[in-house]
Amino acid sequence: MMRKKRACISINRQNFGHTNTMVSLISVSMLSMVGIASFFIDWKSGLCAAAGIAAVYFFQKLSGYRFLFPIIGVMLVSVYFLTQLLNIELVLVIASLLFQPFIFFVKPCYEEYKNPSDFEIFYWDKRKIKCLVTLEDSDYKGYMLNPRSYVKEFPSARIKTVTFTGNTMTIAVDNLLIRPKELSSDDVLLIRGYMDEDFPDLLQNTEAVRENIRIENRFYWHKLIIFSPVFIGGMIIYFFADNGRNKPLTYTCLLLMIISCFLIYYILRKKIKNNN
Repeated sequence: MMRKKRACISINRQNFGHTNTMVSLISVSMLSMVGIASFFIDWKSGLCAAAGIAAVYFFQKLSGYRFLFPIIGVMLVSVYFLTQLLNIELVLVIASLLFQPFIFFVKPCYEEYKNPSDFEIFYWDKRKIKCLVTLEDSDYKGYMLNPRSYVKEFPSARIKTVTFTGNTMTIAVDNLLIRPKELSSDDVLLIRGYMDEDFPDLLQNTEAVRENIRIENRFYWHKLIIFSPVFIGGMIIYFFADNGRNKPLTYTCLLLMIISCFLIYYILRKKIKNNN
């Protein structure tokens, strides 16, 4: 469903992400069942883990998220000494600590699955643009589980140009290339019509897209070059260090791999700064 009024455009989807929510609900439910089972497998370890989680929750409510990691660290140390005092298996306590928190996520996931609603996948006006987009390689895995959390917002003033190729659109924002997701061919046509009326100048600067593509390709090439010592070192360890059995050569390769990655990163970063 789409709304267009004055100088803004908004595209909504009914029950967007409903299937992903169902998958999340099933996954969280299964993991929470493991957490519940920990009380029956070893009630001492289950209660010890529950006490640790309750303590973290209590102190987090008092101090906020600023001291969350120190609180977790203190809790883990306390749990360790408690297991030694009560003669409880530490492995079971850690397993319980990993799975029991999922119990608290069952209700929010169920509420989200039970009450699906319309979701805005694209919005644009003279101040900002919002769209579903993945910017990092790791985003794609998270997007499959919860696409709603990948709505990103950019100021309209930072947009250099917009290009349309078939049923897709590419937006050049500063040095980034934004490719909005979940848009149908009809959506793209409507956005193109909106741009013809309100942002016709953004359809002309095609050079900005080519420059951003060059920057994007350079980023991936640099990433490949930075991690190339890991691949080369792994091959050397496998073929010449007897798959790690030759300890001196293996340790030497590992050390050179780490040093080479940091050295290449430093050289490439310095080169980019000099070019800019």
